[in-house]
Amino acid sequence: MGGGGQTNSGQASTAAAQQTAANNQDMAISAQNAALQQRMTNTLFGSGAPGSTGTLTGMMNPANLTQSSLNPAYTAQFNQGKDQLAQSTAQQKGSLAQSFANSGAGGNSTPSGFQADQMRQLGSGQADAQGSLYSGLMGQQNTAALNNFWNANNIASGNAATGASTSTAAAGNSGSSSAGIYGTAGQQTPSTLNSVLGAAGTAGSGAAMGAQMCPADGCMILMANGALKKVELIVAGDLLLGMDLLDDEVIDIQPTLQSVCLVSTAERQTTVSNSHTFERHDGGYAFAWKSEGEMLSLVGGGQRVVGVIPLMEKKMCRHIMLKRSHGYCCDGFWSLE
Repeated sequence: MGGGGQTNSGQASTAAAQQTAANNQDMAISAQNAALQQRMTNTLFGSGAPGSTGTLTGMMNPANLTQSSLNPAYTAQFNQGKDQLAQSTAQQKGSLAQSFANSGAGGNSTPSGFQADQMRQLGSGQADAQGSLYSGLMGQQNTAALNNFWNANNIASGNAATGASTSTAAAGNSGSSSAGIYGTAGQQTPSTLNSVLGAAGTAGSGAAMGAQMCPADGCMILMANGALKKVELIVAGDLLLGMDLLDDEVIDIQPTLQSVCLVSTAERQTTVSNSHTFERHDGGYAFAWKSEGEMLSLVGGGQRVVGVIPLMEKKMCRHIMLKRSHGYCCDGFWSLE
């Protein structure tokens, strides 16, 4: 019989019903998982509406990486340590004064000013110890803020990857159902959506495992003096304009070959690694591979991403590491280091 069709209309109807049932079951599972992922994301990061925040929204704010003073938790530790230092110094001064009194010496006894000098040294030691305590707590606070930032972004990328891979798996199961009933003809035409979801799932998984956020060679980086410089020409010691609009020094730059995508707004475009992160205009970050529709922070104000195109060929990208602000401007897009 010509055309390779079904020899029995009853078998064809049964096969079609089985395929439909299998597809519906796969898509129902996908919808359940997608809803769960969305609820988790909303709880952690907010719904995405203006002013919406979640548990980790503040931790993803780059402004929180620049710590100018101790937060309340570390301030309490500092005050407690400061009080203990003051008590210890007061006890030492009291013991010193008693020792001099027991020996019959007064504040002006010979050698001249010796007791007063000893008291000044105790006070100076207290001030030094208090300064060291403050510096140490500031260091701990900065480290905690950076760790929280990375953990929040890794959780975000992990949720995104799980949602994308769940959808991809459901589509794959649907194709397998068709192939089992009709043969390989059921797999002849993979959709563009599946291809994009596959790329997104791969990018999300890479980001969750610590993939680097990098601009591709040719991207123009905004320097501290207002000039633009290709990323492949940036070297350690160069001064960039940090995310807080202050000078920031490059401490290292690492080249890696990565999968990239072209991200475009109505006015600008840039080619970056799939795991690259941009600052959102209303706070937080958006990953490059899933930034379409996001309102991002650019030089001159917020702009919405109108297109994200995954590129087939990998490109050399440069991971920029900064001394202080952890953010820089790439092709006009404010980005995470």
